[in-house]
Amino acid sequence: MRRNVPKVTFKSLSLNGSKNPVKITVKEYDQRQKLALKMQDQAAKRCGARILDPLPYLCDSSYCYGTIDGIPLYYDDDHPGNYGAEVISPIYDEVFKRD
Repeated sequence: MRRNVPKVTFKSLSLNGSKNPVKITVKEYDQRQKLALKMQDQAAKRCGARILDPLPYLCDSSYCYGTIDGIPLYYDDDHPGNYGAEVISPIYDEVFKRD
């Protein structure tokens, strides 16, 4: 997210009562994650790793969000917090799905 999401959110709420979402464009996300996405695709191809995609839970067609309704999804700038983990938790259903 480039910024500490809880700190930015707290500051925004404290100073002006705003719930403006912390967000980056999907294009920026793709650029920032280019190397990691390439490595995970290689792991899937070479080792059969199963890739879990949290983006449908964190992004729309334009932005990837660090907050939902003023609640931070991250505990810093990159790592999901408890609420973020809860929001993306449906991706784990795929792991436990019986074929």
